[in-house]
Parts: sequence; structure tokens; C-alpha cells
Amino acid sequence: MSLRADVLDTGARLIDKGRNAVRTVATLHPDHQLDDEAILDSLCQFDALGCLVVIGERGTSDSGNFYPSFAGYYSRRTEPAIARLVSDPAMWRELFNGDDRLLADALVVILDQAGKESFRLGAWGGVDDQSIVRFIAEHRTPQS
Repeated sequence: MSLRADVLDTGARLIDKGRNAVRTVATLHPDHQLDDEAILDSLCQFDALGCLVVIGERGTSDSGNFYPSFAGYYSRRTEPAIARLVSDPAMWRELFNGDDRLLADALVVILDQAGKESFRLGAWGGVDDQSIVRFIAEHRTPQS
């Protein structure tokens, strides 16, 4: 919401702010150097999974409940977490409170919103991982 309300500094992105915070606290990156791209990847993945957690808890994929900050970065940074979620039942149980249909519908909404935001923010190009594409195709609510 802070990004939508333009509360953040001009040109700053929420994930960039998080990345800078991680860089200043050594215990937040004990296994990575300050400039390691894995830190940015982790923040993008955390953001995407956070969107899904909110949808699962609220039981609705209303886009007013989340903001895909990861949309300002290349899809390859976020896609591995989504692919793991749809294929790892233990991860799913821990993070998402919903059935196949709710998860597929949530992914459709989040990925669509990321695509719209990327027009303004930059690099997001959608998902290519076939496990994600198949999961959505098999489980989403049929379109009228």
C-alpha cells in the first residue's frame, strides 16, 4: 500500500529497501556476500509467497489485499518459489490455506497483477515453468 500511495522515496522500490536492510545486518545474510543475487531472489520469492499467504488466509484473491512488489524484477527471481509451492505438499500446507482451485485462482490473479505492474516497474515477464502453467490450467475456476 505504501508503494501505491507513493509514500516511498522517489525511485525506491520496497524490495530494494528490504535488500538494503538485509545488507546492513550480517546475521540476515550469513551464507551470502552483500552483493549476492541470491538475496534479491529470496526477497522476490518471499514477496510472492506473502501475496499467496494473504489470499489463503482471507479466502479471496481480491487484489486489494496484496501488492506484487516482485513485479519490478525478472521472473526468474520469483518463479522457483512458485514452482516449488505447487509441487511440494509440505510447503503448501505450511504457507497456503486453501484447495487446488483457490491456489490456482490466486496464482492467476497475482501473476496477472504482476504483469500489469511490470508495465510501470520493469522486468517481470510472466512464468514459463511448465509445472506452474499446468497447475493453473488443471485447477483454476473455469472461465465463462
